[in-house]
Amino acid sequence: LLTSIERKNQQEAKKTVPLKDERYHKLVALLNESDFMFLDIFGELKASESIVHQCVRLFAAQGMISSFLEHQISKEVAETVGESTLFRGKTFPTQCLSAFSHIVDHEYLLNTLAIYLRRLHGSEQSLEVNPRLIGSDVSEKDPRVKKNQETLRKE
Repeated sequence: LLTSIERKNQQEAKKTVPLKDERYHKLVALLNESDFMFLDIFGELKASESIVHQCVRLFAAQGMISSFLEHQISKEVAETVGESTLFRGKTFPTQCLSAFSHIVDHEYLLNTLAIYLRRLHGSEQSLEVNPRLIGSDVSEKDPRVKKNQETLRKE
């Protein structure tokens, strides 16, 4: 799992230009112009799905993610008929929030779990805690299960 995540990160890093690059200032200014009016219009098109992640990454890299998301949330709240349908559709604001959570979650998981996953990945020791996967005659009270649970809690 960790190896595939690291490989994917390396591939993505090779494919993308750093979004904090000076070349993006004019684009960000255009997108930010008139209170994100261009993105509001573009967001109503079906094709907008293809740029959601890039928009979120762009505004995050430029330090403008808060104002961008605040605008998207306000737009969704203003255009939603009832609270039961708030952030339920495939609207541009909903997709932006989803993309932002994926980006934040991915970074969080890498920063918090990578150390432990590397340590566990390199270990030859079995850390299985599901008794049925250890053996058909093994119960939850088996010392091997308890030992593996303790080992994982220490990590």
